[in-house]
Amino acid sequence: MAYVFQDYGLLEEQTIAANLKIALAYQKLTKKEKNLKMNEALKQVGLSYRLKTKVKLLSGGEKQRVALARALLAKGELVLADEPTGSLDLNLRNQVAELFIKLRSLGKTVVIVSHDPYFKEISDQVIELK
Repeated sequence: MAYVFQDYGLLEEQTIAANLKIALAYQKLTKKEKNLKMNEALKQVGLSYRLKTKVKLLSGGEKQRVALARALLAKGELVLADEPTGSLDLNLRNQVAELFIKLRSLGKTVVIVSHDPYFKEISDQVIELK
């Protein structure tokens, strides 16, 4: 299972690489394979080759995208996301939505909690709490 926290859930004093390695910790991959997977995940969220950057130097939107990259790397079949686009502009929101659609097409179940009405449009099922 992967979880995308509203407040990112990242280790601020560590690098992006250290944060992404958490998702790969129990996967039987070589160091080279892990680096390739991490770079590919960062590419998918628009942060290519930023592995050595410390998280504390990133903007809120960049931190959210690192959290999404970590979710892409996780092995589980379930992705839970709490307000995953709250700190992103419209263009990045659309990119993130495409990533969730991609995860769904790979057979993962994606559960998103959001105030953004756009997610209603792209979801298979919507549950509203009042």
